[in-house]
Amino acid sequence: MTTTPISKLERHEFASAIVLLKHRAGQLGFFKTMHALEPATQAVGWEMAELIEAKDHVAAKDKAYRARAQLR
Repeated sequence: MTTTPISKLERHEFASAIVLLKHRAGQLGFFKTMHALEPATQAVGWEMAELIEAKDHVAAKDKAYRARAQLR
């Protein structure tokens, strides 16, 4: 399997589509399907957060902030 880079907009559209699909399943009365999509929506949320943290170097900034706080 090969992967190609996906732009931020495509990621956002993908995440929105999964959440909308779950919402729409509930509106249509497909409650088993709606609940089955919950793990997918959670996974997308966590992966989006990981990508944002990696891009913004959140972990490194947080570690530096904690180190500075301990020096005080």
